[in-house]
Amino acid sequence: MTLKINQKIDRLDTMQNLFKYWHVVHSPFALIMLVIMLIHVAVTIVFGYRWIFLNMELLIENILIYSLVAILCIVVVIIYLRKKSKASKNCGGKNQKS
Repeated sequence: MTLKINQKIDRLDTMQNLFKYWHVVHSPFALIMLVIMLIHVAVTIVFGYRWIFLNMELLIENILIYSLVAILCIVVVIIYLRKKSKASKNCGGKNQKS
């Protein structure tokens, strides 16, 4: 009985170590996908939907609006990642002291 429990504990420790640094792998891929999405939107606006906009002022206005939205999204993601990083550092420090 104790052998099974010890094996389960060892397996749990291994899984915790594997998933402890999930954000190290996940965050760069999420940011890369965000950049790809922003590039896609910009290319679509500049080249793909030019015929919708009747004049150049409207095109420039739309590009500026979408750029501001993209910058806002990036700022929100950065703030979220920093808060998550600080929370995980604080949580990890408390567990190690106990």
